[in-house]
Amino acid sequence: QYQFSLGLDHVTVVRVSVKDMLPCCGSVQKPFAIYIWKVDGFHSGSWFSANNLFVEVHHGFNQSVSTRVHPQAGPSAEFKARLEMNHNPADSESPMIILVKHQLQIGSQELGRVTIPARHPDSTNTVAGKIDIGAKFGTVRWDDNTFTKAEEVAGAEGKIWYLLRPLDEMVEDP
Repeated sequence: QYQFSLGLDHVTVVRVSVKDMLPCCGSVQKPFAIYIWKVDGFHSGSWFSANNLFVEVHHGFNQSVSTRVHPQAGPSAEFKARLEMNHNPADSESPMIILVKHQLQIGSQELGRVTIPARHPDSTNTVAGKIDIGAKFGTVRWDDNTFTKAEEVAGAEGKIWYLLRPLDEMVEDP
């Protein structure tokens, strides 16, 4: 599959795929949930106030999704949030980017990010692999045994706890 994106970093301006131009070749989108439990250890984005923390997620052809802002949270926040997106198993190019941000009066400031690759030698470290791992859990338990703790956060010393799980429905693109 060939995909072309024109954009800056994780912000895509134009989204197009060769399959989009061929009506006979629709792709299967598998819905999944992203659970964000908590973040910890993020230095203040402003000298004059505590962090107003939220998490924003980007993946493939989806619009970005985000948690609500936790005002005056400081370096840590417990979100216990569920976000939903679609995953195209045939897409081997689009990583998932999880951003921890500080809400400003106008706009926001990135405090750190975790990138989950679409391809990796260890398939459990890919988006699809993490969704498959999440399928093994029954009900979501908000604890260290269920969630992945990302300790290698680019641009920060903080940590993000997240879980990817498949949803029961499948959506066929026309």
